[in-house]
Amino acid sequence: MKKAVDDYQHMDAMAVESLKLEATYKTFQKRFKWQQDHGVALSKQLYTQAMADYFIRTAQARQNGNTLAYTSVAFFPELLHAMDVVNFAPTQYAIQIMVQGNHVKYIQKGLQTGLSTELCSCITGAAGMVVDGLFPAPDLILATGQQPCDSATIEAELFKQHWDVPFFWYSIPSRRDERTAAFLREQFEEMIEFVEQNSPNRYDEEKMREVMENAKAAHSWYTQTQELRMATPCPLRSRDSRQIRGLRTFLDGRPETVEALRAQYEETREKVEKGEGAIPEERHRLVVNGVPPFWNMKLFDWMEETFGAVVVVDLCNRFYPYDMGATSDPLGCLARKVLNYNMKAGIDTSVVSGEELAHQAEKANCDSSIYFAHFGCKVGCGAAKVTTDTIREITGVPSVTLDIDAYDPRVVSDQKMKAVLTEYFETLETSKRSFALAGV
Repeated sequence: MKKAVDDYQHMDAMAVESLKLEATYKTFQKRFKWQQDHGVALSKQLYTQAMADYFIRTAQARQNGNTLAYTSVAFFPELLHAMDVVNFAPTQYAIQIMVQGNHVKYIQKGLQTGLSTELCSCITGAAGMVVDGLFPAPDLILATGQQPCDSATIEAELFKQHWDVPFFWYSIPSRRDERTAAFLREQFEEMIEFVEQNSPNRYDEEKMREVMENAKAAHSWYTQTQELRMATPCPLRSRDSRQIRGLRTFLDGRPETVEALRAQYEETREKVEKGEGAIPEERHRLVVNGVPPFWNMKLFDWMEETFGAVVVVDLCNRFYPYDMGATSDPLGCLARKVLNYNMKAGIDTSVVSGEELAHQAEKANCDSSIYFAHFGCKVGCGAAKVTTDTIREITGVPSVTLDIDAYDPRVVSDQKMKAVLTEYFETLETSKRSFALAGV
């Protein structure tokens, strides 16, 4: 019996090691080599290499004598880059691990810490990974407070209790204007003071200016690419657009992010100039909102293949761009970048953000709409009815709302989602045929 227990513990320890950052780095390096050998699009190669470097930089930070800071997913890393602080968002990594089939194990471990079942499951899973020792200990924790994700606030407090290291709240007001930009700038000044008081790292305004030049360039390439998605046919698949966005979340301000986003823009522009779409036959142009099922992103491939449904408007391009200003005032520029952040859907009222989304859908000639109501996102679920009603009012497009768990397939299965979507698209196509016969 003891041998069986020892064997199980050994196997569990090996499983944990296979999920740590060092192992993930090796996986991404192998993927990068495969992409090179098979002529995969340059933007995807650059993304893979940038993420591999991000993982190994985090894994080796403390042994290399670098300050390691944990951040919320909704954070802005440029200032940390300028101060040579290694940044890492544990929950993003937790999501990556969970969608590989490790959701049950880590959600259960997270619940054993006393967390509520009503919490967003990615936060619960991240808590389970902390218990399992998947993450190296940080030197600092910086979190965005007063943001729309209440579960992320719980996550930050949990991390603080576990590691007991210096902690900084970055507050985001529930409004978007120049007063907000001024307040956010003051917050960055306080962040500099916090980092300098709790580490050997120092602020260099000239380096910060260089970082913001990169961030501004990345923002430009990114927004131009998102604008190209409005073309008919849509030149970019949903998963390709959403995946590379991760670089802006964790690696904005770094040159590799600029290069990857420039490459994606050039690839997308070439397809538009040739009149090529992301898929052979585009039949539906989707506007998508809410938190998608990250454990089942192949659902979007299925919609493309089965119904010719391409996502044209989503989290990546649903908001009007906001001018970042001049890099001569790098902190002011960064503050204005925060106003571009797409989680501002929870900062504005649902009516305002819903109207922006609907007008983008109207501009893109969308004919279909999906709202993913992830039960762990209280803001998202609360905004579902207002958003879908607003889309219907402005564009005339009916929506389907899918109740899901974005990280746990046990709640709503792939089969159930496909059944609901099949009925929705078949109804749309029947309506189109009826209108065509009636000469409407």
